Amino acid sequence: IYKYPETYTSLQSFYEDSTTFQTFIPQKLGRIIAKLHSKTSKSEKLYNCINKNQLYLTMPCSGYLLDRFYINSISNFSAETLGFIAFYQRHETLQFAVKEIIKNHRSFSLTHNNLKLNKILISKTRLSKTNEDNQTEIKLIDWENCSWGDPAFDVGTILAGYLQIWLNSLTINPAINLKESLQFATIPLEKLQPSLKVFLQAYLKEYPKILQDYPDFIKRVIQFSGLAIIYEIIAKIESRHIFQAIDMCMLQVAKNLLCKPSQSFRSILGITEGELINY
Repeated sequence: IYKYPETYTSLQSFYEDSTTFQTFIPQKLGRIIAKLHSKTSKSEKLYNCINKNQLYLTMPCSGYLLDRFYINSISNFSAETLGFIAFYQRHETLQFAVKEIIKNHRSFSLTHNNLKLNKILISKTRLSKTNEDNQTEIKLIDWENCSWGDPAFDVGTILAGYLQIWLNSLTINPAINLKESLQFATIPLEKLQPSLKVFLQAYLKEYPKILQDYPDFIKRVIQFSGLAIIYEIIAKIESRHIFQAIDMCMLQVAKNLLCKPSQSFRSILGITEGELINY
């Protein structure tokens, strides 16, 4: 879709223009994504169609995520790119986590595979100021990457979109370490946590069986959110040849999400996995 109706706006644009984060939007989004995954996972007809057309999820492994580089290839990289590569090469646990999640992703249901916030449209005309009886329509656009894939990747990508709202508001100063920078964000994580929680809770309420069929689903969601942030950093490097201090902060957060998913879960949601499931 190159141009969508004026009565709709992307979720990314909505949040850029809004100072509040109403929970009815992520709640409804969680239900929609859960229905997409749950209903298609049971569809033999859809599976056969996808199988016939070989629409399988292939997790991209960018050239920036290689184990090693040759001298002649390094000479072609910009200084900004080398900053990213240097960090990635220094952390073997990050390299292992990225390779492991790319290699072992699940083929489970129909997945969108590119659910950034600018791929999610909401109807402006039906946005209300309260959560009660809200009829806001939500549409998912740009399905060219859809496949029979891993539902945790879709959910993790949306989670990453919300986390990037927080991370893009960081105050970066060489004299301030990462932990302090995270605390000085102009949009604090605490402001986004209700949206993160209701999104995941709505998804699990609509599709509780996912936890039986995919026992490490929540762990994978957190890890995929880290991978989605890394993909976004790489896209920024490739398109604008920029790797700034804020991107380094994002990369460190992504590393924690990938390498320490259980610890990161509590840090970003403010609750434990058990509290989320038993809500």
